[in-house]
Amino acid sequence: MPALSARSARRSASRATALAVLAGLFALSNAMIIPTVNAQQRNPLQTIGETVADRASAHYRFERFTLSSVDGSRTWRVHIGIPRTAAPEQGFPSFWMLDGNGALMEFDDALVAELAQQARPQVLVFIGYDNELRIDSAARSRDYTPELTPDDQHDTTTHPLTGGADAFLDVIERRIRPEIERRATLDPGQRTLWGHSLGGLFVLHTLYTRTGAFQTYASGSPSMWWQNGLAVREGERFITHNAGHPARVLIHLGGAERIGDRGQRDMSNPRVVAHLERG
Repeated sequence: MPALSARSARRSASRATALAVLAGLFALSNAMIIPTVNAQQRNPLQTIGETVADRASAHYRFERFTLSSVDGSRTWRVHIGIPRTAAPEQGFPSFWMLDGNGALMEFDDALVAELAQQARPQVLVFIGYDNELRIDSAARSRDYTPELTPDDQHDTTTHPLTGGADAFLDVIERRIRPEIERRATLDPGQRTLWGHSLGGLFVLHTLYTRTGAFQTYASGSPSMWWQNGLAVREGERFITHNAGHPARVLIHLGGAERIGDRGQRDMSNPRVVAHLERG
């Protein structure tokens, strides 16, 4: 059998990962580690192109809407995939994805058909930015990173505008969620938030600061290096002060991360070294 092309291999891995997460979420009661695609290695200027949301599907109905930040600096584009079946009495479970433009590119017609055949198909929520970029680096750096407290250890390296995670959480809870619930019947007790890299950092920050917002937190290759391990310190505070809200936590690691493969990393960059040391 001929070897798969790199693109086909990536898409095959993406499908397997999505199915593993989506189909198995609610059978899990403890943290687990599953492989995920290292999407951040791709060209950050890559554009979206046509996706499943642009084509008619017998399995899902796709809708989209946009909304802007109060200061007008960012406009979010939200795609919703709603199963073409009657909603369960308690509502559909839902799977919320950050970097929605890039996440949407990983879905194809075959995967959508497979997801529709699950015992409880999920509403798919893709939260991206209103442009044609797969990844909007500047906007996500602002939205996905927590604000530092006076006690936090500051990384003195110059960063783009950051610290907007709590404001973005407000957008999700107060503006995006009500619009999603207007369009689809959701089960309030079966909501999952997924993010990768800085998005994975945001997922952990959401768990640590607003545990009840979701019930399952899927963090892919989270940026544990950010601001000298801020996520670790937030986790320690969470353990000390958590009020006891139950939550499922999934940590995804790429194959290279699991074996400590440093690849072509610039080992003269102190931020890269710190990142690798925190694993």
